Amino acid sequence: MGRSLEPQLNRVNLIMGIEPKDGLREAYNTLSILYKRRGIAGVHALVQYTVAAYLYKKGYDIQVERLVGNGLRADIYGEAPWGRIIVEVETGFIPHNMLLYGEAYMKARTSYKLLSYSTLTDEFYIAIPASTNPATLLPRWILREPKQRGPDDVDEARRLLESFYPHHSNLLDRISDAKLNGIYTVSFNGSKINITMLRLSALKGKGAPILYII
Repeated sequence: MGRSLEPQLNRVNLIMGIEPKDGLREAYNTLSILYKRRGIAGVHALVQYTVAAYLYKKGYDIQVERLVGNGLRADIYGEAPWGRIIVEVETGFIPHNMLLYGEAYMKARTSYKLLSYSTLTDEFYIAIPASTNPATLLPRWILREPKQRGPDDVDEARRLLESFYPHHSNLLDRISDAKLNGIYTVSFNGSKINITMLRLSALKGKGAPILYII
């Protein structure tokens, strides 16, 4: 018997009140197959599906692993009459060849995603499991308002990209347009799923996170 994520996905459906025939069937099947083929980690797939389900219930038409242009594949892509949304999942995973670089590598990966994905959509979010500390993911430059970013912010982004994504330094010209609307933090506790929306203002000490409990 091969490995399966379907019991966990079924549990999410049950908790969130989603019927199998609903518009998440494609997402369910895609993530189930990826997990079975070892193309995705379990925690990544579970966070991905849970946030996709949450956005679906909010009225978005949802796709996972959607091609969005320039060879980029979004973890979650949603469309609604009020706009488009992309969500990228980050679990804090560091490949073995980057273990000695830790936070710098994660901040570079986030910088790459911010500069690549966020300019292709109306709203851009990162989703993380509750065990991941968002402070380890975010470069300093994203905490500044887009039009207020200056040479120091460009230098930080350049150092990160040149160190870990040297073939993508051309993305730096997007730094004034890159955005992060918030961070979804997902926690699982048996029969309950908590989704916390963390705004950047909270990370800057200017407000409290908004909590959704499902």
